[in-house]
Amino acid sequence: MTVLIEAAGYLAGCASIAAYAMRTMLPLRSLMVCSSVLFMTYSFYHSIYPTLFVHSILLPFNLYRLIELLRLNKAAVEARHSHTADFKMFKFAGKKKAITDGTYLFRKGDAPDYVYYIEEGEIALEELGITLSAGDVLGEMAFFTDHETRSASARSKGPVVVRRMDDDAFMKLYFQSPAFALAIQKLITRRLMERQAL
Repeated sequence: MTVLIEAAGYLAGCASIAAYAMRTMLPLRSLMVCSSVLFMTYSFYHSIYPTLFVHSILLPFNLYRLIELLRLNKAAVEARHSHTADFKMFKFAGKKKAITDGTYLFRKGDAPDYVYYIEEGEIALEELGITLSAGDVLGEMAFFTDHETRSASARSKGPVVVRRMDDDAFMKLYFQSPAFALAIQKLITRRLMERQAL
């Protein structure tokens, strides 16, 4: 038994050192979970309570982060193989705003301020001759161009309800949610291809 406990101590140290050598987060978190379990086993057997205390805190923290990473990876895979864009995150992160008929959300040449998700109604992109409806997103392309200006004017056709996100909220969600980021990338690619076809 003593030999196994000593082996657990050495393995805990090796796992901890190996974790520092990892370049990506998934193997790093996996090794940290293993390291904490082994350190706790070793510390409990030898009554090393400070080490046991530290790793009893680190274990649930690293487990939570590991599960979070696995969920993000799963969402990224699902989004990659999905044929429909998933913009449901707007309902949680976007601020709701009602717009009256004929109101400009933005005009061509304006600096980007918000990205919009249409919840109800229709919005016309005037220079492009395109009308967007409920479930569509607009205003995202300006955040990814060198000039950072609107390429078309957006005007409501009748009463409209939108969810809007400012630059900080949009980019934070873009980098934190692989599913959302892939949906935005697919949307931009589709719109660029549609413009080339005009």
